[in-house]
Amino acid sequence: MIAKFKSFVELSRPLNLLQAALAILVGYWLVGGGSILELRFAMLTVLAFTAGGNAINDYFDYETDLINKPRRVIPSGRISKKGALCFAIIMFSLGLLALIPIFNLYSGIIAIMSLLLLIIYTPILKNIVILGNLTVSIILGAAFIFTTAVFGQIRTGVVPALLAFGFNFVREIIKDMEDVAGDRKQSINTLSTKYGKQTARYFAILGIMFIFIGIPIPYVLDIYSHYYLWTVLIFVEIPLLYSFINLLQDISKKNCAKLSAILKYDVFFGLLAVFLGRF
Repeated sequence: MIAKFKSFVELSRPLNLLQAALAILVGYWLVGGGSILELRFAMLTVLAFTAGGNAINDYFDYETDLINKPRRVIPSGRISKKGALCFAIIMFSLGLLALIPIFNLYSGIIAIMSLLLLIIYTPILKNIVILGNLTVSIILGAAFIFTTAVFGQIRTGVVPALLAFGFNFVREIIKDMEDVAGDRKQSINTLSTKYGKQTARYFAILGIMFIFIGIPIPYVLDIYSHYYLWTVLIFVEIPLLYSFINLLQDISKKNCAKLSAILKYDVFFGLLAVFLGRF
């Protein structure tokens, strides 16, 4: 029983859930606080949708994960495909129930659109070059806008949403470079499978350059304080520069996996920078 519970936790992607939870808390901080009850419902909605989205993604990705990620819970046999689908349906239902008390025009639109994108991403959108990458990035960035919309300050969430979008777009391209072997066998259209890893590398490098240049802009526009600037310069820009140099030198599966992990953890420092930027 405990082993099965741990498998469902793994299916939910704990690190993704932690990032989502921190995004909600940062959004709450940016609007200056509000009802703790509303915060809890917002947190439950986003976490449930995130867990359900990860589960249904693995459900549809079973064949490719047999090649690319055989240790994941479904290809390894720890959870059946049917079990993962049922879990996703339960999580999506829980998220919708939690949405009801905090529903307004903007929070409702953002939440429902995010849910629809989560459901159709793997079977439809993932197979469309670039659009799949954009979809994932939009969903992840939407967490900030959703939270600030719940508290009636939707504009406050735009800047962190754009930062999250940029980071995740680059990371998605690098992940596709890492998974190119399995994606080719399943005829999945990504930049790497359709145009080659070299072309995907150029897109990733261009994305890193845009992020690198764009990150200080909120400070220049006086949106965030100097605490934000120093945090991103040290803990975000340096890893970005490292990733940029590494991509120029090596696009092997191993190196792409390493860079993908670096960008994933770097998001936490981005969240910290936005948080400190309000001081």
